[in-house]
Amino acid sequence: MIKNLQNRSIAIISFFAVAIIALSGCKKDNTGESLTVSISADIDGTNKVFDKNVAGGTITSEGQQITIIQGSATDGSQIAITLAGKLTSGKTFSNNAANDDDKPVILYNEADASYANDDSAVSNIAGVTLTSASSTSAKGTFTGDLIEVSFGNDVKRKVITNGKFSVKLTTQNVQ
Repeated sequence: MIKNLQNRSIAIISFFAVAIIALSGCKKDNTGESLTVSISADIDGTNKVFDKNVAGGTITSEGQQITIIQGSATDGSQIAITLAGKLTSGKTFSNNAANDDDKPVILYNEADASYANDDSAVSNIAGVTLTSASSTSAKGTFTGDLIEVSFGNDVKRKVITNGKFSVKLTTQNVQ
C-alpha cells in the first residue's frame, strides 16, 4: 500500500510541476470581475495564508478538464488543489467518491517535505466544496489529512482544516 501511495504521489507531483509550467503561460482573462484572490487554511491547527503567486487555471485536453488552484506563503510553503472535470457551484469533490474524477488532489509543500492526500484517512477525508464557480473564477472550501511523500519508514502527516480559496481562473486548451 505504501509503495502504491509512493508511485501515485510521484505521479501527482510530476503532474503538478508540468501543470504549473503550463498555467504560467496562460493568457490572463480580464473580465472586469471584482474578486479578492486568496487561499488560507489551518495547517496542524495554525492558520496559514498563501497570498503569494495565487493562481488558478483550467487546462482542457481531448475533452478532459483539469483545474489547479495554487499559492505560496511568505515562509515558502505552497499549496495546490487539483480538480478534474467541469467546475460547478455546489459540487463537492471527496476522497470517498466512487469516481476518481470526483476526488481532489491536495498537495502541500514545505522546505523539507511534500504531502498529498492520505488515502487511509477516516475522519478528516480530503475534500473540496465549490461555493461558487464559473469559467473565470472559483471559490470554495477544503480540508483533509495529508501524508508525506516519502520513501522512508517515518511517515509524517499534516492536518488541513478550515481551508478557503477564492481565485480567478485562466483557461488553456492543449491539443
